[in-house]
Amino acid sequence: MKFLPKTAYTAALLAVLLGWIALAIMKDRYGPVFAFAPFLPAAMIAAWLGGLAPTLFTVAFSCLIVIYFFLAPGTLILRDKDGLTALVIFVSLNLSTGLLAESLHKARRAAEAARARLAAIFASMGDAVIVADAEGKVASLNPLAERLTGWTTAEAAGQPIASVLSLVYERTGEAAEDRIAHVVESGRPYGPEEQVLLQTRDGQRTPIEESAAPIRDPSGAVT
Repeated sequence: MKFLPKTAYTAALLAVLLGWIALAIMKDRYGPVFAFAPFLPAAMIAAWLGGLAPTLFTVAFSCLIVIYFFLAPGTLILRDKDGLTALVIFVSLNLSTGLLAESLHKARRAAEAARARLAAIFASMGDAVIVADAEGKVASLNPLAERLTGWTTAEAAGQPIASVLSLVYERTGEAAEDRIAHVVESGRPYGPEEQVLLQTRDGQRTPIEESAAPIRDPSGAVT
């Protein structure tokens, strides 16, 4: 999850300050090559929380601190070969991390938007829809299905489909066969062969037209 910009920048800034303190305490143990090491966690935190922009902010602030206060005190002109090498490595590494994190954040946002659109479509459908897993347990109902069956999604989730979608043949009054088992076993959609009645939670019976179809994962297995 991508955090609010304020949170990402604040966390990155605190991490940079901690890196500054660590470098100040241990500066005698660090050569130019390792001067940027205390700031690597700050850049990773910025990338994880906010993506590319907070990462660029963190890298720039870290470079300013390291160069001005440690590698070239009082100036931003860095001439030391080892220091320049460390600078290039630090910037390249964290730029790559920031770009990768940004792409992951974008992918996550796209997935969340797609789920939201599907949820909106599911909720606004003009047909009653019940989703069940391959074991015949109810996963969700859209609002129309909730009104017809008398079950809410919260109440029905995890229940056997036959408990929520109670169907009987209109002609005989006998319980209709398990649609989910038929779909899972055959892997094909199921169309009704004769008229059925939906027996609601309060015992009322309503004529309906019903069908069942499999949902497949990317490998083609019924889910």
